Amino acid sequence: MPAKKYAKRIKRDLQEFADDQEIQRDNADRLFGTETSADVVGEFFQMIAGRVTDCMSTDDATARAFRDSGMDPQNPLHWDYLLSVFAKVHYTDNRGAPITRTDGRKAQMRRHLTLVLEKAAKLGSGKLSNTEISERMKHQFPDDYRRLKPSSIRRLLLTSS
Repeated sequence: MPAKKYAKRIKRDLQEFADDQEIQRDNADRLFGTETSADVVGEFFQMIAGRVTDCMSTDDATARAFRDSGMDPQNPLHWDYLLSVFAKVHYTDNRGAPITRTDGRKAQMRRHLTLVLEKAAKLGSGKLSNTEISERMKHQFPDDYRRLKPSSIRRLLLTSS
């Protein structure tokens, strides 16, 4: 599981759920009997969906998820979709397009850095800050750094050595 700020909380909550499973199973047996049928599942869904619907105006986390997403807790397909969205957010690590730091890309950045510094020396610019170097690289080589902010270029320079 990817490291998320809330991962420990989810792990703890899931452990509490696992610890309570026997109690929940006993409660379900008392409510619906030991045989599961489509009718029993439907009744159980209605009970849960009704509970969420009843607290839509509160800060209940499940109700808030439905309210904020504009989905209907009475619609089983919305439950499926909402669960899929939350699982995707939690179990995937998509923080934007990956920045490839291949040896070739690092060498290219070092060449660009050298060219920027040589040009600055010819112009008599004096010593450049890392931010100024990053801005000049972005300006001098727009095709290579078009999508990057100068601060990102600076970070890449510091890690490409």
